[in-house]
Amino acid sequence: MNPALQDDMQKEIELFFARYYRQEKQLVEYWEGFAQTHDLEFPKKDHLRYLDLLLDAYRYLRNMVTLFAPPLLHKLELDIAELNQALIHILSDTTESTILYKKFQKESKILNAFKKESNFSHYYEDLNTIFLNHFEIYEYQFKTKTTRDLKKLLNQKAALFEYILWDEANKCQRIKNSILFRHIKTLNTRNYIEYMLEILTPYSNKHITMKKLLGELS
Repeated sequence: MNPALQDDMQKEIELFFARYYRQEKQLVEYWEGFAQTHDLEFPKKDHLRYLDLLLDAYRYLRNMVTLFAPPLLHKLELDIAELNQALIHILSDTTESTILYKKFQKESKILNAFKKESNFSHYYEDLNTIFLNHFEIYEYQFKTKTTRDLKKLLNQKAALFEYILWDEANKCQRIKNSILFRHIKTLNTRNYIEYMLEILTPYSNKHITMKKLLGELS
């Protein structure tokens, strides 16, 4: 295949997926740019395994102390929800490649040009087969990379959320005066789990989940 034609073909495929997964792509680009601009590190530790617990802890503290609503925590909660929704969307999208490809065929200037031009129409099926092969390969690469990037960004947000949650909670006088601090001197993820294990019904689903998480934190 002509190298120039192959380059144009690849650009069309890349543009199609950039449009199809526009929100996911834009989120990754924005937050990666944000991290680079502000020199933010990406933690190696997996914080996603207990992200739900951290969000539950935030809601638990808010129920305990209504005024506990640090602006940055609220912003991070919204950022996490947006990134998580994007991740769920790309992971749950079960649209078959052949169906996506039919949509791509209608939009492809190259394929439509070959189909309409009588001098090249006999090349159309061969070109179509080549396009489909490249399309399926790039789809896999794009979804794999975007999923990995979204998880990396979510993990970064979760780590920051964890740090700020306990930092703000330990500074909040109303929380320090609550029943919680009769059991815990300093709030952190491990101490919060140990506290919850004491008040939860033994062998309930939540109790079992928290006990497992405590073991993983060891």
